Amino acid sequence: MRGPAEKLLAQLRDAPLMRLSSGRVLGHAEGFIPRLVAWTQEDKAAKGLRSLKERTGAPEPPVHFSVLEVMQEHRCTLLLAEAGGGRTALARHLALHFAGELVGDDTFGLRGLAAGLPLNELGDVRADGWRCGAPWPHLIAATTGMRIADALPDGGGDGDSPDLLIIDDVETIREGWRRFCADLDEALASRGNLRILLLGDRRTMTTWPLPPVIARYDLLPLLAAQRRLFAARAQASEGAAALSAAASSPALFALAQTTDAEASTAEDILDGWIDRDADVEAPWARSRLIEELISARELAAKPIAEAAALFHADPLRWSPVLASLLRRLSSRPAELAALIDLLLAPVGDAGYRGAMLAGRAAGVAPQQMMRVAATLCRLVATGALTPLERVEAGRILAVHGDPRDLEALADVAGGAFTMGSATHPTSNPPHSVSVPAFRIGVHPVTNAAYAAFVDATGRPWPSCHGRLPERVNMPATDLTWHDARAYCAWMTARWRAAGRIHSSEVVRLPSEPEWERAARGDRPDGGDAAVYPWEGGWSDAAANAEPLGLNDTCAVGLFPAGRSPFGCLDMAGQVWEWCTTLWGEDMTAPSFAYPYRDDGREDAEAPDGVRRVLRGGCFSSGPAKACVSYRGSLEANGFWRGNGFRIVVARQRGPQADQP
Repeated sequence: MRGPAEKLLAQLRDAPLMRLSSGRVLGHAEGFIPRLVAWTQEDKAAKGLRSLKERTGAPEPPVHFSVLEVMQEHRCTLLLAEAGGGRTALARHLALHFAGELVGDDTFGLRGLAAGLPLNELGDVRADGWRCGAPWPHLIAATTGMRIADALPDGGGDGDSPDLLIIDDVETIREGWRRFCADLDEALASRGNLRILLLGDRRTMTTWPLPPVIARYDLLPLLAAQRRLFAARAQASEGAAALSAAASSPALFALAQTTDAEASTAEDILDGWIDRDADVEAPWARSRLIEELISARELAAKPIAEAAALFHADPLRWSPVLASLLRRLSSRPAELAALIDLLLAPVGDAGYRGAMLAGRAAGVAPQQMMRVAATLCRLVATGALTPLERVEAGRILAVHGDPRDLEALADVAGGAFTMGSATHPTSNPPHSVSVPAFRIGVHPVTNAAYAAFVDATGRPWPSCHGRLPERVNMPATDLTWHDARAYCAWMTARWRAAGRIHSSEVVRLPSEPEWERAARGDRPDGGDAAVYPWEGGWSDAAANAEPLGLNDTCAVGLFPAGRSPFGCLDMAGQVWEWCTTLWGEDMTAPSFAYPYRDDGREDAEAPDGVRRVLRGGCFSSGPAKACVSYRGSLEANGFWRGNGFRIVVARQRGPQADQP
């Protein structure tokens, strides 16, 4: 890259990123904060169920990877962030650094920060750096329908140095995305010295299909530890506004630096900035997030019906604005109630989105909140809106008390069925297995249910997030095979006492055949194609798995399109589920191979070193694993945030394989 592009980078070198309350303006060399991604060391270690951590009983803090670290792992990386998430500043900073325009900046941020980049809120730090040879950067903004050929640099960098193509605003490509990806794949194959960094809007792009060559990560909001370190090094504000949860957005953090006013919400930060600065043309104010907050401030002075009309005309565009407006109306209860009535009035998608807005608002009257919850339950049950909107609806239901019966059981008919598949060696061969009738949980056991067990028994639970209000209706994770069995024993006594099960029945984990019977029903082997709980091939809309890109659990039951023949939900993706069945000691090859038989593989007293079977895949599993037949495994004392379980209620054990 030479000529005009070099001139552009030289101009960006001194471009202001923020102004401090003292009046000092900071550029990229001083004002940029190195970024982390929502991917942790634990995620990497446990991918494929390879992790066995020492059980201490205390939650282990996440240790996040930096942007530089994940970029070095892949030739093409896609980073997504919400509006105001700082992706353009990141793109410019990387280009400036690699072009040598940030004199003395060997830290990808504040000088000296490479020796101590905060990785979580608990003080863990690590040096950050680049080990892959200094690339020559090419920075462009995407345009509608652009081709990758339009962005590729002519020639290369100096000598053998690689090229780094940085493309911002890739969400604007829109209808041409699939063609762009195909061209990108070809460009990487033909130019071995090329790396590509794509940056896009998370709200728009999360569900877009990605070819295998693109590794996707979400940018993590700014940690409080990062903001405190920035304040110490830049002699910037460490006041309530800059360290509030709202200031985790880079755009709002920049505004918070302009004022020393108290602030706990995005609206407080915006108002403090306007009252002191009022320069809406400042570079740090050029963000869609700031524009949306300003629009909400203006709507707060207008009739409620005007805001509702804008929302009903274009819910997707106006949802962020109305969310901010509802926060402003929390101190004006009559207007708040009137607006919520208008938002809940429409039938269908507009009403569902209105309910989601109302559910996030503070100060909503109990009767209105009951209407909101009922509407959100219909949204979830029908599979309306996008998967990510349903994920948000699940969080709202959790906070306000999810009224669904999340301990419901499904009846599974006994009989012979096809078990196994030729799609993976450990699941081969397909064969016939018979099971008696049983009942099984419609959903995986939730955080709320498992927390009740922990509270009653005092059993340790090393979960960082299991008790968060917005996660109570998500699957319980970070628990061992022994933990799951202890929960089942506790539930057996509890449900017998309540008369929910007969005295001859027990609550337990499913055997491997029971789990697969509940997931696949009477569906035959698919040959070379994997079989899923639903009819037909893979569907991104049917499971919380890798294609969704969430990289986390979500509320149970959000994917009704993935319902199994017996009515079970979340049997593909979401969390790996413990079974009673043994695997063996070797992770790569099961000692207890197929066909399934009565050969000691249901020995509950087997040593802990013998791995137990896990089924169903998890949020980071691809379609090959998030199916009815793939067999995972883990040591009995292993645990991870992607492992959970569901229960079976039965009078007896006794699945037996038909003899060939």
